[in-house]
Amino acid sequence: MARTIVQGSLGDSVADVSPDLTGISGVDPEWMQPVRPVAVGRGAGYHPGSARKEGSVSWIPFDEPLGPDVHPLEDPFVEVPSNGPVDSDLDRQVLIDTVHDGHVVPEAILPLSDQAWSDFRDCYGDERDWGSHYVATSVARHLGLSGYKRVLLARPLLDFNRFAGINELPLGHDHRDAIFPPMSGHLDRRRTRILLEQGYDRIDDRMESWIEGRQVKLSVHTYRPSNEIGTERPAVSLITQSVAYDRQTDLRQASFYEFYPRQLVEFTADRMLTYRIATYLERGFVPTGLNSPYMLPEGAVELRAQVWLFVRFLRERYEREGRCPVAPGTREYEAIWNMLGNTNRRSAEAISLREQLHGSARVPRSQDLDFGLLQDVYDDIRRYLRENGGRIVWDYRFSPDRMSTIIVEVRRDFILRMEAVEGRMRPTQVHGGRVDEIGERIASAIRDYLRDDLPLRRRHFERGPED
Repeated sequence: MARTIVQGSLGDSVADVSPDLTGISGVDPEWMQPVRPVAVGRGAGYHPGSARKEGSVSWIPFDEPLGPDVHPLEDPFVEVPSNGPVDSDLDRQVLIDTVHDGHVVPEAILPLSDQAWSDFRDCYGDERDWGSHYVATSVARHLGLSGYKRVLLARPLLDFNRFAGINELPLGHDHRDAIFPPMSGHLDRRRTRILLEQGYDRIDDRMESWIEGRQVKLSVHTYRPSNEIGTERPAVSLITQSVAYDRQTDLRQASFYEFYPRQLVEFTADRMLTYRIATYLERGFVPTGLNSPYMLPEGAVELRAQVWLFVRFLRERYEREGRCPVAPGTREYEAIWNMLGNTNRRSAEAISLREQLHGSARVPRSQDLDFGLLQDVYDDIRRYLRENGGRIVWDYRFSPDRMSTIIVEVRRDFILRMEAVEGRMRPTQVHGGRVDEIGERIASAIRDYLRDDLPLRRRHFERGPED
């Protein structure tokens, strides 16, 4: 899709690019006449296979809004159609998203000071995962998916791939929360509440509904060509392991769940899938790394989803065996499971209850729940997991129904040509041939995994653990 100018745009000029809005739902075909919902680039100028078949250099114009664009933003997380044939079976099994390629500044947080805009523009280009939508589109089309999901909010304002917190001081990428410097210093409580309630919470609700029943969740990102000392990064990297596991083989102290089994932190995806994707990329001479140059941050969606799904799995097993000290559905019983499922740290009730149960906070007088029952339920769940942990962990860890969550990082200079635009480096061209190669090989690996590897996994699972 061609670039769309949105009224109130504060970004780089893109008027030199000819628009082509034909057939795009929700966009008036008249130039510079934006309508809701906000338009996003879908790579209409790029079609899988076309660049290589033409035998050209494969560089095509970058047709995505450079931004940042001010917009009312009724929906922060949208479905972007792939505009290709759809395989209904694969469309139900695979979810693809981009969470760091947003270009929208919500109108509701305006006005911002001149200094705030200056700081935003200084970090916007580096924080945005330029070009990730091209790769997501390519994988979706080659797989036969109806489309992919995309976060529209600009990352310097809100990073959904982190815990829902606010950092006043700078922290490293592995430890920072959703709202961080420099913009956290320019956003008062009203603005941060808007971003969290109308942005983070709505994205989280939509993500929860979209991952339901999926077999594979693939999140596409792009990263800088080299690290701080100039060492070149792999063209592609597959991330499935947390930084907490790498340092401590544990998520419990470094993160949020003291009873989450450490064995489950080892990987977030079936390694047969991970290695198949890596092998297929390497066969195309696309250098591919594993968990390099960095790992999943503690608040990554890929980790949060695994914990959330494990809690659901544990609850089903617990209730099936009739271990409940109180009847399911009672307020105390549901409060405990809601606390365990608070993977994004957004529930004040869950946070308060957790602190009470761990003995570091008083039970408030206003609380109308029976604390004794709460403690009984919590202790019994922990006891159940301790007594049956070996089989429960094995069943979840190797279950063919466990969703694989993978981050795919693509090196920006491998697919993009960057040039100075108004003094800032911005993409001007995309290498359609390389995008097509990456998308085709990842799609083939996922398809072959679902067809060939997953049945093997199911047969192994049905035999049960070896003594």
